[in-house]
Amino acid sequence: MAAPAAVRSIWGTSATDVWAIASVPERFRTDDPSFVLHYSGPAGAGDAGSEWKVDPVSNEFPSYFQKAWGTSKDDIWVTGRVAGDFDSVQGRLYHRRPDGEGGFVWRIDQPTPLNDWTPIPAVLDGISVSPSMVFLIQLSSYSGDLLYHKGISNDDGATFTWTERPTSETGFTYNAVSTIWGSSPDDVWLAGSLGRLRHWDGVKWRAAEVSLDGLPVQKAIHAIWGSGPDDVWAVGQDVALHKGAPGK
Repeated sequence: MAAPAAVRSIWGTSATDVWAIASVPERFRTDDPSFVLHYSGPAGAGDAGSEWKVDPVSNEFPSYFQKAWGTSKDDIWVTGRVAGDFDSVQGRLYHRRPDGEGGFVWRIDQPTPLNDWTPIPAVLDGISVSPSMVFLIQLSSYSGDLLYHKGISNDDGATFTWTERPTSETGFTYNAVSTIWGSSPDDVWLAGSLGRLRHWDGVKWRAAEVSLDGLPVQKAIHAIWGSGPDDVWAVGQDVALHKGAPGK
């Protein structure tokens, strides 16, 4: 019997455009459920949840889906994992765009593998800072280290060119990064173990000083999100941090 699915990620553009990922905590069987769900608003006077529907990408590209994000209803990204050869795990990055005929189409849009024997590994997290710029955190299949990728589009998000860098250049060691978020090309945050936070200002990665009652925060950060450079939340192991405007 398949294990029950739980909501692992949720993101939306409005009260009538919400995306969610529902998967089992860890996938043990190929028939364990994993879905991309889309909510378009209540069905008239019916149950407010009745308009949650399984998006076609769930069947078109069956995967162990992990996270959803985007910049608008015309620009949705979803990460997932699929089984590879010899019990390996391969990452997938799906992008939803208008099809030019009033509908939408999903396609695989991700960094190119180095070669046939080192396929795209698991994509752990990602964020779009604009329709033309995407950041990813990815586990390297050949070293076990974490990498971050930046995707740039010169055709309004239709195609992307990807560059790969080790997260070690940001000041994180080995695989200590857990999440990424940003509001613009010069405002991107990485967070991870021992309360570490790194900020990209468009020029370089800088360490953020984080303390409570005069002592450095040393608890793991699991998620980070915000509405802009002066409204950023980081939450983790028994800790919730908020960055507001300077002086406030």
